Amino acid sequence: MELVRSEYSMVEEYNSLVGEDVRLDERYTKLLMIQTHRKVNERMEELCFRGSRFQNVLKKRDSPEFRSTSLANLFDPDPQGNIRRTVILQGQAGMGKSFTALKIMSDWASGKLYSDRFQYIFLLKCRQLNLISKNVSLADLILDCSPSLEPAIPHILSCPDQILFILDGFDELNLSLGAKEPSAHEPNEKCSIEVILSSLLQQKILSKSFLLITTRSNVIERLKKVVKNPQFTEILGFSEKGIEEYVQKFFKNERQAEQACKYVRGSRSVFTTCFIPVTCWIVCTVLREHFEEGTDIKHALETTTSIFVYFVHIVLKHHYQRSSLPAQELLQCLGNLAKRGLFQKQILFDQKAVKDAFPEGSHIPSSFLNKILLKKMISCQTVYSFTHLSFQEFFTALSYVLCDEEEAKANVAEVLKDSSTISILDGWNCWNPVVSTLPFLFGLFNQKTRVFLQEEFNLSISTAVQSQLQDWLKERPQPDVMSLQLDARSQSDNVLHCLYEMHSNDLVREVMQSSTSIALSENSAQRADSWVVSYCLQYCRRIESLDLSECGFTPKDLEILLSVLPRCESLRLDVRSVGNEGVKILNSALKCQDCRIQTLSLNRSGLTDAAVGDLCSAVRGMTKLTCFRMDFDELSDDKVEDVFSALGTRQTLSVVKLVMNSITERKASILAHFILSCNSLKEIQFDAYDHSCKCDGDEEDDPYYHAFGPDWDLSVTMLRPDLPEQEVKMMVEVVENSGANLLCGALLGAGFSIQRCRMRITDKKDLCSAVSLRQTVTEMELQLLPLTEELPQLLSFLQNCHSLETLAYDPRQIYDSDEQTCYLLSPFDANDVSVIDEGLEKLLPALSSIPSLSTMKLFGEFFTEKRASILNELARSCPNLRNIELQRNSSYSPGKAAVWGILHPPSRSAGGHPLLMLLKDYPTLHVSVFHEIMEKAHFVLDKFGFFFMNLDCKDITDLDLNLRIHQFIDTFVCSESDLSAEKMLHLGAFLQKSTNLKIFK
Repeated sequence: MELVRSEYSMVEEYNSLVGEDVRLDERYTKLLMIQTHRKVNERMEELCFRGSRFQNVLKKRDSPEFRSTSLANLFDPDPQGNIRRTVILQGQAGMGKSFTALKIMSDWASGKLYSDRFQYIFLLKCRQLNLISKNVSLADLILDCSPSLEPAIPHILSCPDQILFILDGFDELNLSLGAKEPSAHEPNEKCSIEVILSSLLQQKILSKSFLLITTRSNVIERLKKVVKNPQFTEILGFSEKGIEEYVQKFFKNERQAEQACKYVRGSRSVFTTCFIPVTCWIVCTVLREHFEEGTDIKHALETTTSIFVYFVHIVLKHHYQRSSLPAQELLQCLGNLAKRGLFQKQILFDQKAVKDAFPEGSHIPSSFLNKILLKKMISCQTVYSFTHLSFQEFFTALSYVLCDEEEAKANVAEVLKDSSTISILDGWNCWNPVVSTLPFLFGLFNQKTRVFLQEEFNLSISTAVQSQLQDWLKERPQPDVMSLQLDARSQSDNVLHCLYEMHSNDLVREVMQSSTSIALSENSAQRADSWVVSYCLQYCRRIESLDLSECGFTPKDLEILLSVLPRCESLRLDVRSVGNEGVKILNSALKCQDCRIQTLSLNRSGLTDAAVGDLCSAVRGMTKLTCFRMDFDELSDDKVEDVFSALGTRQTLSVVKLVMNSITERKASILAHFILSCNSLKEIQFDAYDHSCKCDGDEEDDPYYHAFGPDWDLSVTMLRPDLPEQEVKMMVEVVENSGANLLCGALLGAGFSIQRCRMRITDKKDLCSAVSLRQTVTEMELQLLPLTEELPQLLSFLQNCHSLETLAYDPRQIYDSDEQTCYLLSPFDANDVSVIDEGLEKLLPALSSIPSLSTMKLFGEFFTEKRASILNELARSCPNLRNIELQRNSSYSPGKAAVWGILHPPSRSAGGHPLLMLLKDYPTLHVSVFHEIMEKAHFVLDKFGFFFMNLDCKDITDLDLNLRIHQFIDTFVCSESDLSAEKMLHLGAFLQKSTNLKIFK
């Protein structure tokens, strides 16, 4: 046993020199293994997802649902209770199959594994079995493994159920095996190696022994024909925990291991590909070299592309067999297959597509293509895939340059042209292959990668194409990165990746010096890694704005950006994504002596009391802070007060935006005292929406949660008691009557003089007790129909609004107390307009007691005789009423026409004030109808004015229907600069009749 243990406890690495073996335990890390076949959609998840999403998929696989297992449990009974004597351990190239075989031998010899199950384990390597040409027996093969066991051979063969044979690398076996081969039945019987192995696989020799076969997927069908009832097991690679464990084992120095883990996590592309053990070894080896040389880890792997190039090199050198194709032709065939698949949105290839991609008679390279068997109806289907979508993207990029110079230039020109129409969404159906291949294309022209390709592959890549790529980056217009459109963000991400992959400092400096604003997306295909962002932004001359709110960065990412954050003038961050740990890292940036941040936005709820103290300390030291935004949803009143106390010390602060899910008396008081203490404050905005009432998960789609709308429910303009010449504005979104009343009361109590207070009333709740609100409100939008049961409360409230100057009456909904539901009114329905008019009539008694009322705004499609009568009564009872606006819909946008008219209501004496009436967004035909109705109601029309955004011939025709309207037209304005001859003809004929026209533009 000691001989076996010493033989398998040490291993060679790919770059080992003579005598440089390493301990197996210092490298081998637990692999994720499952014993179920997956469906198509599950395979697609494994192939397409990246970063943390990919690792989440592996976490799902590591569960009883997929029958995840371990080395110790490979031969455990299956779900039906059967013990299977043959286990097939399948895995792609570089997944650790042979390492696993060595680990089993080493742990068994050390008494750590199978000591109570197998008395003997023998490792048969298929590469070595290929070299046997003479007849041998199974006993001979056993002695080849352990010559010292010769005296014990009779005893060994007498207890076959205590023996495990490991057949490592079945896919490398050059022998023809089949069920029809002659059989050997005795372990001492000498036959050809084919017969011995075939008999062992079919359990015709030592039928009670156990067998573990490691193989790639390309020979599974062949293996299935000779083995009996095997247990299928597949290696999926390293889980997230496995990657960390491997890195920690590789680096004995704890600090280096921590830095390496940070590096791997900081690059989503690297993190994704490290599920392959060989890739993990590549990354760690490169990082170790930089640690030994003392160079900056930021530049350890100058490109993600280099990882893929190194991987291809190792696979071709150590894991590639049986092909007549030279390396360059093989890579070109793989590239063409990958490219065709990407542009057809194809990840799983059928057999015909794969065979057509390679010359006739050549083998399909299992080193790079994984063979997958899928159930399809009543049969099985064979498909192929690359190890991961990222490898397919790499080979696609490679295909563009593995040709002569002219063809390469044409290929690249086409790719760059397509890239100008980039549009990416987070999903395969809307995925653009250009985006994902472009960074790899730039990475192939990295100086070190080009030299490596030349030396190791004899591949020469055109320098003319390199100039082509560099010119494209220099000449392309900078996208509007501050736009919230995903396209703009994705282009920013992609440009950064391209710069990082080429890693030409002079080029990055030239491109980034003119870039001042960066907004990153969370696109699954091409989200910029934190290392990429850190590298590129160091060359920015000035960072006006950095928006990280949509990119899903973690605390680890934020730590990598720590040197960049203080240089930003505006920083936007998603608190829920980075959590308390991320806020602590942010605080370190804020406390920097040369911190330039003027605008700080901490989006989304998630900041808890625990992180507030440190944040407050950091804010107090921000000497340039002018704008602050934060979500207070989960903070206690004490912590809210702490934050505002810290903000109050910043006398540079002019704008504060916040989200607060409820307004209490204490919070209102805190706000008022903060406004009072911050002399530089000009504007405070907040969303008072109660997010606790929402269903789980709705916050992501809630527009109030992400940004403030332009139409506020409460808008207050006030003057300071200490600085009466300085005006401060407060705007609140989604606030209830009680909350508005508390805010107004707190402002009055703090001594503020409220100049203007606009409030939207949508329900009757708490109106009676809203004393402060009715004292201060100057403009009101009443979106409440005065039904019988709520009329007294509403009238009482209105009668006491002594400062009210403007009332907009736009009832949207009626609450049915019997049905306990709300239904919407339509101002476009004649029946609903009648209901609206009746409601307006009920308000007349209250409106007559408001001496300050000067403007009424009414909404609706139709103007009725009933409404004309109400307006006349309104003019009589409200002597100071001067302006009436009639708007076709509540969200006015200049459309057909805006019309003003001066009318004298019959209820006012001849010398009384006329009414200025403004009609917005009405067709001219409605204007004629309005004129007729007002005349019937005995209103005396003085003059009309028309303003058209876009004049139509029909507008003139409709006005001509009312022959008497011409004499009242005083003003006619049309903003359209280019009138057609037909329009000019109609307009000229119309204006000739307008004898009192004074102004025409």
